[in-house]
Amino acid sequence: MKHIEKIAIAILLLVVIGLLTESGMTRKIKEPTNKTHLTQDEAAVKLEEKLREELKKAQEVIKKYEQEALDKKQGAKRLGIVTIHTPPYYSWANLSIPNKKKYAKKHGYGLYIEHGKSDERHPVWSKLTSLLQHMEEDKHEWFWALDIDALIINGNKKATDVLDDNYDLIVQSDCNMFNAGSFMIKNSEWSKEYLKRVLKIEKPTIEGLREQSAMMDVYHQDEETKRHFKWVQQRDLNAYRDYPSFCDQTRISGIYEEGDLVIHFPGHSGWDQFPGILKEWLAKETGLPDDLYP
Repeated sequence: MKHIEKIAIAILLLVVIGLLTESGMTRKIKEPTNKTHLTQDEAAVKLEEKLREELKKAQEVIKKYEQEALDKKQGAKRLGIVTIHTPPYYSWANLSIPNKKKYAKKHGYGLYIEHGKSDERHPVWSKLTSLLQHMEEDKHEWFWALDIDALIINGNKKATDVLDDNYDLIVQSDCNMFNAGSFMIKNSEWSKEYLKRVLKIEKPTIEGLREQSAMMDVYHQDEETKRHFKWVQQRDLNAYRDYPSFCDQTRISGIYEEGDLVIHFPGHSGWDQFPGILKEWLAKETGLPDDLYP
């Protein structure tokens, strides 16, 4: 017997016992001594009405749990979240990872937390190699690459709502260019080949932006590649608390607003202070369970 069926039967039994006790039918029903008491037939009718009402409520509860279970099952197939971190980021990871676990658990999404590097270059390149590895396992239709210094603030929003199967990448641009801190990539043969093309680039046009610049270098190679990209508003996937100093201040449009899915902290400074900033924003979480294992 499924767990949800056991819960439903338990609910119904408790309801029936409670109503029988209330009506007095668990003991011998006495003849009414005055007109204020119900006859046995009237009591039976009243009990039946209450049972029907409580049964309807129980069915609604069961339907709700069944829908939640179905949503999670569909979410697990639809999306996997990938995030990586290396030793310098451990103090951040201890705050950021539970946030992502709670969100993934709520919606049933897969979650892959990579420790250390899978590429010889700067750790950011390992995000792309990890994506390729998980795509080969073919567990999810889409993957969400989300940096360790990004937090999910609005747990009620489904990341899958932004997906569009007419494209292979769902991306956004900050004040300067595409930002790889949060993007969606479809688990398709085209996407795998795209990532391989990006990883072959040893010297991106803007070397300081590493994998971000390399991803845009490949994007600009031909018009066919561009047709596989869907550009969304920055705040749909990657809102900022504030902009790094290197940003073009005339193109600011992605500052966090209440209700946004994600808050990201690129180009931050002050490593010692950063955990405190994360804690401050974690206090603003909405729609997520208080702990991982209620």
